[in-house]
Amino acid sequence: MSSPERQNNHLASQVLGLFIAISIALVVIYLGPPGVDRPAHLFQLSLFAKHGFVFWDNYWYLGGYSFIGYSLIFYPLARVFSIYPVVIASLLVGLWVTFRMLLRLLPKSFLIPWLAISITWPLELLSGAYPYIVGQALVVLGIALVIRDRDWDSFAYGDAGLSIKKSRAMGILAAAIFALISIAIWATSPLDLYFLDLFVIARWIDRMISWFRTGDRRIDRSHLSEFLANRFLIDKYLVSLGVVSIVEVLTTFAFSSGAYYPFWWTDLTEALIFVVMVWVWLARIEAQKTKVFLSVFAAACLLAFFVRSELGANATRISDISVFIVVALYVRYRDHLSFKLGVAVIAYAIFWGSSTLVSAPFDHSASSQSAAKYWKPAISFLKDHLKAGQRVEVVDSASHFGDYFLPESSIPIVRGWFRQDDFPTNEILYQNDLSAKGYLQWLKDMAAAYVVLPGGPYDFSSVKEAKVVKSLGESSYCLHKVFADANATIYRVCDQGHMVSGAKVVSFAVNSLTVLFNHPGNYRLSLHFTPYFLPSKGCIYRLSDGLVGWDVPTAGVQTVRFQLTMSRLVGEIFEQNQRVCAG
Repeated sequence: MSSPERQNNHLASQVLGLFIAISIALVVIYLGPPGVDRPAHLFQLSLFAKHGFVFWDNYWYLGGYSFIGYSLIFYPLARVFSIYPVVIASLLVGLWVTFRMLLRLLPKSFLIPWLAISITWPLELLSGAYPYIVGQALVVLGIALVIRDRDWDSFAYGDAGLSIKKSRAMGILAAAIFALISIAIWATSPLDLYFLDLFVIARWIDRMISWFRTGDRRIDRSHLSEFLANRFLIDKYLVSLGVVSIVEVLTTFAFSSGAYYPFWWTDLTEALIFVVMVWVWLARIEAQKTKVFLSVFAAACLLAFFVRSELGANATRISDISVFIVVALYVRYRDHLSFKLGVAVIAYAIFWGSSTLVSAPFDHSASSQSAAKYWKPAISFLKDHLKAGQRVEVVDSASHFGDYFLPESSIPIVRGWFRQDDFPTNEILYQNDLSAKGYLQWLKDMAAAYVVLPGGPYDFSSVKEAKVVKSLGESSYCLHKVFADANATIYRVCDQGHMVSGAKVVSFAVNSLTVLFNHPGNYRLSLHFTPYFLPSKGCIYRLSDGLVGWDVPTAGVQTVRFQLTMSRLVGEIFEQNQRVCAG
């Protein structure tokens, strides 16, 4: 086959791959269940549409940071173009760049991995993690730029990459473009920046290993200079990403919430099994780059498991592309790999990567709960009866749409739909021995006046809660049924809590709270502390449970408001303030 004919065939294959991906994406969007994370993004989009970049939200999780640390770019784009066009456009760009990389890395074995990525990537829409999918496309752009460096020609498949321009100007341009891509990834989805970090770190370690194997191990001054000059230790990509990662770390310090994403041992075990299986599968061949990456990934998972952070089990999200990785490895090294073991590895990758599909609620209730009319009667009741300074606990269904429709209607809820914000405040709901007494005390601490119990199925964290609520409701012990329709039941909490014990909440807004105090004194607010809160009088301080204490010097109407300034932001990076006073 001539070169023009081959190019035409490849072009046709790429167009066909995009068509397959679009078709699957449209089927998932219009015929599949609502994305698991879709309610969270609908609420964030609603928040942005109403208030713009308001970086604090009182309607979820007793108050918490919004947009910062999750996505700064996605919601403005979705506001202008709507969610699905942004996601599908990003998906197509990411796939096209992936196809181009596959053609250069695997020119003779393009079709199988091409088909694998065309099918698996659009299926991620089932997760509803829209900013994450957009960020993945940007990660692919960053990787495509890096692998053009001839010193590390490809990520896993051998010496088939492109060489880069030798000139210093082109090197600076490449570094600048890579830095911009890294910034865009961080602003779109910080989780995706973690995966680009893994790639670049693995690349650096691989080059170190290769240098120690082939080079002179004596590191005198002249040798070190040559070592650095040849970019085997530190290069433009490592430096660019390092700078952006430092910015991310500083931002994390400045907006630390104290919350963390859980990392269960089952998640860690599944990730390590994948690493070990692929290692064993590749044992008879060199495949150094792949083995280095897997080692870096395993180390990152272990670190995330033992050090609590907002990353948590998300460190294992390489599972989303595990099938593609295994298929590409098999195509590249099939003459040297065990077919039977390869089948086992691919089967496990399918199992591991299908967690998104399994977690998506496929039953009819998910579709019905995604409609506003499902929640409208309950919302009407709550608007008529809920007082300022009270919250509502929504027993979380598997679809999570209560976490969107209630706060979107300006009804503050105890929880929301960011798993990492459940810990440690709502950790009690994940305990196997959840008791009625403990649950009622938790409701009081959260200032919950009503509990909404929608129809099931429920999120795994709410299965025990639903049983406790039904039991208390049937016995009328401290939970009294006050509303019921075909979709939801509402219970009034007998010993209703208030956001400010001993005072009256006058008004409650997305980032402020106005309270009438009859007496001066120290008050506990059922609100998470942030150093960017500014009281109109007195001082606020962080309590041991992470909530707000307020030292009020005089009686009267006082306000605490989220106020972010550059001086306070810079100060918070270097000094974690636990007390903020008026003035």
